[in-house]
Amino acid sequence: MSSEDRSLEQIKAGYEKKISDLKKLIRISRDFNATLEFPILIESILFVFMGHLRLLQVGLFIRDQFDQGDLSLYRNYRGFQIDHRVDYTLKGKSPFMQLVQEQACPCTLEELSTLLPAGEDSLTVLEKLTPGLIVPLTAKNTVMGILVLGQGTSPGLISPEILEQIRIIGPFAAMAIYNALLYEMAITDMMTKLRLRHYFLSSMNEAFEKACRNKSSLSLLFLDIDHFKAFNDSHGHSCGDFVLIKVADLIRGSIRRGDIAARYGGEEFTVLLPDTDSKMALLVAERIRRKISQEDFAYEGETVKTTISIGVAELETERDFTSESLIKRADTALYQAKEQGRNQVVLAQ
Repeated sequence: MSSEDRSLEQIKAGYEKKISDLKKLIRISRDFNATLEFPILIESILFVFMGHLRLLQVGLFIRDQFDQGDLSLYRNYRGFQIDHRVDYTLKGKSPFMQLVQEQACPCTLEELSTLLPAGEDSLTVLEKLTPGLIVPLTAKNTVMGILVLGQGTSPGLISPEILEQIRIIGPFAAMAIYNALLYEMAITDMMTKLRLRHYFLSSMNEAFEKACRNKSSLSLLFLDIDHFKAFNDSHGHSCGDFVLIKVADLIRGSIRRGDIAARYGGEEFTVLLPDTDSKMALLVAERIRRKISQEDFAYEGETVKTTISIGVAELETERDFTSESLIKRADTALYQAKEQGRNQVVLAQ
């Protein structure tokens, strides 16, 4: 082969690589933009970085809301050995966050340690993970997340090729998180951080149709804080808002990631439980009821308590011809729980 032919082959190989890289970016962009559901998006980002960078460990510190400065790891990691006694949170006003906001470029833990004050809390948190590379994900001049990349399938994580892929993929991930947070704001009750009623009703219709089509189980909980008006009158509306937030936290902490908890209105909540029969739904409802009744809510030096009543209904296709029918039966069961003395769970008949 002549030198001219070899040169042409090299040019051809270069163009083929560029075409392959562009196709890869298109696939990544499609993956990141395929959903606005936050848990699904985060899962997609983790697996994209693991797959394309051939990593065995990857984690993502993110904020839950635009107005929340702190970034938390929560369950957004794969491969890392997590010490559950450690609070994996990067404080929004820390020197670390100020640094990555200004520089917004990948760096190693060793590089960070030379740029930050000794004993910086964020460094202590990151050292627990021993990452090979720390990558700020920035969109609209805001740090949307901190990606931590750990052990790879082969030695030598930080190569020029790896850094180039991170430089290209990172902005896609950051923008996807930004868009997902905007969507979260549109469907989330800002006080309780539960879903809004209109989102619940839309999800309810979808879940109802899917359950009917697949002949799968579907259950619904309707929950209402007992004597909430009297509680507000005696303790004040600020305390009432505090209790609403804490009750919502307890509800959210008692259900699976795929379940949907919403603020239906005022002090009334609802929980949609896909692939759940009435037996399991009753266990979930009782767990929520028990947690709330046993909780001591500490507000401004005072301990207050409250209880909740819950109605449970399971989809019965022979009489639930619409999602409204299932909602009505769960609401009727809630009313019965109230009539029978409150602080109890009633199954719709």
